[in-house]
Amino acid sequence: MRGVKLRRLAFAVGALAAAGCANGVSPPQGTRLVDITATRTFDAPPEQVAAAAGDAIKAMGFTDATTLPEEKGKTIEAVEGDRTVHIRIDPSSDRSTKMDVSVRRNGRETLADDAKQVIDRTAQNLDSGPTAR
Repeated sequence: MRGVKLRRLAFAVGALAAAGCANGVSPPQGTRLVDITATRTFDAPPEQVAAAAGDAIKAMGFTDATTLPEEKGKTIEAVEGDRTVHIRIDPSSDRSTKMDVSVRRNGRETLADDAKQVIDRTAQNLDSGPTAR
C-alpha cells in the first residue's frame, strides 16, 4: 500500500513539473526564474552588483535595507509595505557575480514579476555606469 502511495505522489509531482515546463513561457535571455527566485549572473564585481541592486530596490520603494555579510558574498533584505525582498549576491569569479532575488508578500505569496524587475533594474543600473561604493 505504501509503495502505491509513493508512486502516485511521484507521478503527481512529475505531472506538475511537466505542466510548468510545457506552458511555453520563458523569461528574457540571461534571466532564469527558478521556483521562487529570479537569478542572473552579471559581468561585474560583487560590490558593483550590490550597489546597483540597492539602487534598484530603492527605486521600487523598498526601505530599511539591511546588508548581511556572508562567507563568500552578501545578502540584502528590505521591506516595502507587505512585500519583502531578499537578494543573495555571490561572486562567481573575480569579474562576475551571481544574484538571486526573491520577493514575497506577507511572507508567503511569491512575486516573480517583482523579483524579475529587481534583476532588470539592477542590469540597467550596471549598464548606465559604475555604481560601486
